[in-house]
Amino acid sequence: MKFSITALSVLIIATPLLKAGTPVTLDFQNSSIVAHAKATGHGFEATPKIYTCDLEIDNDRKAIEKVTFSFRFENLTTQNAKRDKEMLHWLEAETFPELIFTANQWSMEGGQNVLRGELTFHGKTQPIAIVMELQAQDGFHAKGYFRIDTRDFGLAPIKKMMFLKVDPLLQINLDLNGSLAAHQTAGNLQ
Repeated sequence: MKFSITALSVLIIATPLLKAGTPVTLDFQNSSIVAHAKATGHGFEATPKIYTCDLEIDNDRKAIEKVTFSFRFENLTTQNAKRDKEMLHWLEAETFPELIFTANQWSMEGGQNVLRGELTFHGKTQPIAIVMELQAQDGFHAKGYFRIDTRDFGLAPIKKMMFLKVDPLLQINLDLNGSLAAHQTAGNLQ
């Protein structure tokens, strides 16, 4: 019993010394998440009108410590009402209403910063790697992209009239801007 009390005392004393990530307040007006799709003869973009993004920075490693990003498909738009309606049907949005990305592994791979996590989409969870650029001198700026194959998430390729189709490979670009928590300064990440 004495060991348990001692271990608990050490944990209580050491807890303030553990460094938590620095929260980032995202500027949703100046940030974007865009899925680029290619179709026969043209391409189009889909963007969530409303999304959530909780993000923390590790000041010591100059890295994203953890991120959770999500949106409901009902908030996804291509700026074409007919295509949006067809997209929601294809996504089975009533059954699988949300996309969620979570990550907490940041590494340098081949000279590039890579954020690794999991994407839950259409009821399936797959590992995802996002190549990222991170700057935090005057606020916070992260830019990156990842690619997915919608077939890996159980979605059938979209085909119309035998020759019109949408490529199942999508590129998702992230451009996130914001500020560090009030008690932190941007210089901490230089």
